[in-house]
Amino acid sequence: MRQAARVVFLVDTGADRTTLMPRDINALGLDLRLDEFGRSQTTGVGGSVQTSQAPASLFFADDEIPDGLRRVNLIIDLLMPEDAQAAARLPSLLGRDFLNRCACVFDPANNRLAIDYKAVRPA
Repeated sequence: MRQAARVVFLVDTGADRTTLMPRDINALGLDLRLDEFGRSQTTGVGGSVQTSQAPASLFFADDEIPDGLRRVNLIIDLLMPEDAQAAARLPSLLGRDFLNRCACVFDPANNRLAIDYKAVRPA
């Protein structure tokens, strides 16, 4: 199944894995029946939750390559919490499974995070 949508991620250095929240799962039109995907327990600073897992390709803008997009393949977590209304306000998370493959530099004086996509290493 190929679905595409623009997803805005919160960079979360405390999250083990990249996680899509219900708003983005719905935007992608994914039909989530939890028995169709693998299951996982994902851990972050706030604790652990049960998730489903699915393979995904994330595309990031990159002016230095011909088509302008850099592709990163991951197994991502899909979070469908019991309180879906509360979770609808939460952003999807870009976790360490992605961030550990990049060069990331935070400039607190300018409140800017630079992620060097050229440095993305294969999993």
